[in-house]
Amino acid sequence: MAEEREELETEVQQETKERPKILKILGYSLLALVLVFLTIAISFLVSSKVLGKKYEPEKQRFGEYQVQPPGAVFKFKEPFMVNYVDVEEQIVHNVVLHIAFEYDPKRYKNLGLELSQREEQLRDIILSILYDKSFEEVTSKNRLEDLKEEIKDKVNRVLLDGKIRNVYITNMNFS
Repeated sequence: MAEEREELETEVQQETKERPKILKILGYSLLALVLVFLTIAISFLVSSKVLGKKYEPEKQRFGEYQVQPPGAVFKFKEPFMVNYVDVEEQIVHNVVLHIAFEYDPKRYKNLGLELSQREEQLRDIILSILYDKSFEEVTSKNRLEDLKEEIKDKVNRVLLDGKIRNVYITNMNFS
């Protein structure tokens, strides 16, 4: 009986020694699990704040242009050709311009259709503007922005289904 008692005592001692090891392991595992859940919760909160905001492009200026989301572009089928006579030098200057309009298709859904249907009228407006200018006014870099603004203003006056945002001169040749 004494031997059985000693065996039981040694077993109990071994179990009590193993229990703190198991409890330590369980405690560390529980702590690690809590840290993982805490990390996930913080990540979720941060990402929901970041993703919850809508992307709104900043209006920045780059050189002469204000940066905006790209719009739809209407390109004229034919270039604009104008001849300017220089009386003093007795020279005829030929100018060929390729012009395109940019507009917001989300805001003005029918503007593309209107531009294509009224292309001849718009060409007439632009040619009238070009005929009123001198060769220097059309080909000078400083005056080119004024020309584009004038074209934009006069074209926007006749449009019914919206407004153009920008006038682009996509190609210019002169001699």
